[in-house]
Amino acid sequence: MPHIRVASDNDECRVWWDGAAWCYDFAHHETIPGYVIATIYKAGYGMIFRNVKVTQGKPIQLARVTFSAFGTSDNDFVNTYIHGELNPNPLPFSSYADYAARVRTDARVTWDAIPHWHDRDIVKTPDITAIIQEIINLPEWEEGDDICLFWHDHDDRSTHADYTTRMAETHHHNPLTAPQLSIYCLEDKLMESYTIGGDTWFYLGGHNCLAQTFTPQKSFDLLYLDLDAVFKTPWSFPRAHIKKGLDDLGPWGATLSASKLKAYVPTFDTGKYRIRLEMERITLEEGVTYGIEIFSPYDPWPDSAVILFLLAGAIYPLGI
Repeated sequence: MPHIRVASDNDECRVWWDGAAWCYDFAHHETIPGYVIATIYKAGYGMIFRNVKVTQGKPIQLARVTFSAFGTSDNDFVNTYIHGELNPNPLPFSSYADYAARVRTDARVTWDAIPHWHDRDIVKTPDITAIIQEIINLPEWEEGDDICLFWHDHDDRSTHADYTTRMAETHHHNPLTAPQLSIYCLEDKLMESYTIGGDTWFYLGGHNCLAQTFTPQKSFDLLYLDLDAVFKTPWSFPRAHIKKGLDDLGPWGATLSASKLKAYVPTFDTGKYRIRLEMERITLEEGVTYGIEIFSPYDPWPDSAVILFLLAGAIYPLGI
């Protein structure tokens, strides 16, 4: 499960149209995709992530870039695309001509009507799995190669009003909050059979919980539980238990593994979120049926239900 930040000023750049020509710079404090002013628009940002520890062709379940907001960006509408460079060994950026000449992936992710940002907000892109998968599927890809991404409005789709952009901190501004690429991989194709979830609404307030069984097809050490969830009420604190077996009343027996206390996920707003719960390490045995319960131990409004729509989930072994 690589998490890689932009690690050099030469591995990021900004590009924009000034009304007459394309312009380029680097070693600046913030990104500027979208429309800034009449002489800075169609703007974009290039970023390179080095030493990506993913093997060639490995199935990717989820990939995102995380940004730290630079100041407040609250004008509508910022409409952008994300592309990748179809090259496992991208060179540092050097000029606009170099930026423009790079071969883009066929995969492209639309990131439109980006919500308002406020200073130091942590903001994640939509899922860019298709882009990352196309790059690591290249025959010449080797573990430890590099990934270059472009986030831009070169098609000029954002509203033409001053500062209709989304500013994020760059490596030059602060290496510790530079854009970060996170890639979540399937350890092997068997992991797809460990998926939990469905199309039913479940209550997670009070003692209500979602309970379900799963049976590993081979033994492995449990490390993470991932969930795609839609929260209909804010202030949910989902946790999880793995127990031995399940009956009509839900999982029974002693808890074999619980999500760690530090894995509380305070969800302050309604909406869809990707949740990763770090679990206490146990070995799950081949062919044994286990019960899993997902619950919320905290509901600040006793008269309101904390509701979760579980879209999908996966149980991960060590090594992700």
